[in-house]
Amino acid sequence: MARALSFLIVLVLLAGDARAVTEAQVGDAIDRMQTYLLGRQDPDTGGWDDQYASSRYHRGGESALVMFALLQSGLSAQDPQMQRGIRFLEDVPMNGTYAIALRSHCWAALPNGYRPRLTRDARWLLKAQQNGLFNYGPRNGPRFDHSVTQYGLLGLWESAKRRGPTASGVWRNTIKHFTEVQNPDGGWGYTRGDQSSPAMTAAGLTALLIAQERLYLSMHRPPQKVSEAIEAGILWLDAFAESGGNISSGSRAMYYLASLERVALASGIKTFSGKDWFDQGARQILQEEAGSGSVNNNVVDTAFALLFLSRGRVPVWINKLRLTGQQWNNRPNDLNILTRKMSDQLEQELNWQVVAVQDDLGVWLNAPVAYLASDRPVHLSAKAMANLEAYLDLGGVLVATPDSDPQPFVDSVIQLAHRLYPAYRFERIGPDHPLLGLVYPVGLPENKRPWVLSNGVRDLIVLAPSDWGMSLQSGKLEHRVGARRIMTNLHALITDLGRVDDRLTFPFVQRRDAEPVGKLIVLRHTEPGKPPVEPLAWAPLRNRFFNRTRLELEIHDRSIENVNGSGASLVYLGGVGEGRLTPAQVRALADFVGSGGTVLVESVGGLSDYAEQVIRQLEAVFNTQAAPIGSDSPILTGVGLTGGFDDREAGYRRFSVLNMGLVNTPRLTAIEVGGRAAVIASHEDLSLGVLGDRRWGVNGYDVDSARSLLTNILLYAAQSLPVKPFEKQPVLEHGQAGQ
Repeated sequence: MARALSFLIVLVLLAGDARAVTEAQVGDAIDRMQTYLLGRQDPDTGGWDDQYASSRYHRGGESALVMFALLQSGLSAQDPQMQRGIRFLEDVPMNGTYAIALRSHCWAALPNGYRPRLTRDARWLLKAQQNGLFNYGPRNGPRFDHSVTQYGLLGLWESAKRRGPTASGVWRNTIKHFTEVQNPDGGWGYTRGDQSSPAMTAAGLTALLIAQERLYLSMHRPPQKVSEAIEAGILWLDAFAESGGNISSGSRAMYYLASLERVALASGIKTFSGKDWFDQGARQILQEEAGSGSVNNNVVDTAFALLFLSRGRVPVWINKLRLTGQQWNNRPNDLNILTRKMSDQLEQELNWQVVAVQDDLGVWLNAPVAYLASDRPVHLSAKAMANLEAYLDLGGVLVATPDSDPQPFVDSVIQLAHRLYPAYRFERIGPDHPLLGLVYPVGLPENKRPWVLSNGVRDLIVLAPSDWGMSLQSGKLEHRVGARRIMTNLHALITDLGRVDDRLTFPFVQRRDAEPVGKLIVLRHTEPGKPPVEPLAWAPLRNRFFNRTRLELEIHDRSIENVNGSGASLVYLGGVGEGRLTPAQVRALADFVGSGGTVLVESVGGLSDYAEQVIRQLEAVFNTQAAPIGSDSPILTGVGLTGGFDDREAGYRRFSVLNMGLVNTPRLTAIEVGGRAAVIASHEDLSLGVLGDRRWGVNGYDVDSARSLLTNILLYAAQSLPVKPFEKQPVLEHGQAGQ
């Protein structure tokens, strides 16, 4: 039941969403905004201070905001205009909280040589605050507001993350104030007693999230009143989003979006009321920017918008799973601290996010790792189980770690895994496993190593034996557990040493609006009780194949003894390890080939001799040896295949290049029968490439080449054994993978 539901979920994903903002749209807008802002720089001073040049407290703030936005969006500090901007920030007199806090962000984004300037600004902010609150200037009366306080705290946070001056008293006062003045509805106003507003609720949440991180890293869980205040604030923003709330335009809108982004990145929140905050905000910005490079023809608005787009699109590498009605966030800063440390170590900015196990699977798919933590046994609903199963089958990996007493949690994860994959078993990793040394060496005795559940090609679930979350958050157990190093190795393992797609990248392309002309059926050989190694490997190809050919691609899972009468144009055999066929299976393949059918055999993962063993058995049947497919074959040229590709040159994974050298041609072989390539063999991996999986240690083709080669093979098979005219079929037949 769970697997059928997971396939239905994937079918929904295949429908796509034409409304979503694309990475290309955001990237182009960022380029235009950078050009606009650089064009507004004063060529003499190097600053951007037209509207605040004469302000007592805000002078320099506009320039600091613009410089921070440009740095965050990827402009190099070596750029001549950026150099002039840096000199302006060094020279301009500043005496206001907004300006100095924003300048602190710039120093933090620059090389370590600017660290003394960051420390100097942090000391100014410490002197300016009163009981954890800020006014526009340094201690100029009892006045405060939550907007300027947010920025003062953010400036101190930038310094604190880099071991700047101690501010523990500030953080304690921050907790005290924002928990005491929170409105009954869960939001915050501009100051004490004011009506809740979205921007100030975001400011209050930012303040609490920062203070919580600084004060409670060594606690097993934060004080309940703090967690409840944060949860109430998030629920207020959820309700605001649910009501369709929006700040229509102008600086208030861009300021709010920048504040919302702060909350989302600090808490990991992916959605508010089920709506992706980044997609929603990016749509609004693109609508107002409208190709002009500016928002409202205003430098401040454009800088806030640029910050939102550039920081929000950063690749997301890991999901933290939110469990309904269960303890899932006892260590609220485990992935926050880990991701920040990894970003610094890898010199590649990364994000993390929280997704509910009940969320639509599409919300999960922009991160290759899911993280599940609790101090109790885990119980998942049917929908959550189906989500997890589909996520893992689409290339994801789950990390499960107990928060305290490990055994109840560990037992529940083992039971969960058995329900999902009854044919696989957990095993302790050996000393040579990549998790213990791909990037950083981790010396652990056997009883301290994690367990993994593997399908023979890649690890599906990593199960921690102890409280990794506390180690990731506090670092105090680092010497004993090595969790941070293991997780960094995992990141390298599943991203081809660090290649993570931007936030907006989605594995499924939008299906073209066109009537199908036929269907191409593939029979995927499946032994009873033995699921396909990668059951959803070809799912990302389905819409791509249709868009090029207008053919529906159907995958039927059954044993090859039943190929006759199946209507299949191609029989696919993919496996790991031993590839032994029974005499009945060999006879069925021989009959299928004799009637014009085509067979594809693949060593999934590219490191076993599965394809070699199958091919040797079929060579004996046809009394001919397999030979490399020539460069003039339609399988490689695409000639004569409507929708085919020119694949005479092919790309390989970096792991393959490291081991094979600079090979740039496909290495497919074939047994020819009746003058055609009747049995095609790929000893290198195609499936994980088609899936888009980037696991290190797989020997095979890169994503583009795997997809184009498989498309050509399918079209070649259709040419040999014509496809059926299209007939409407049920969405999911018994025994059909529905991919």
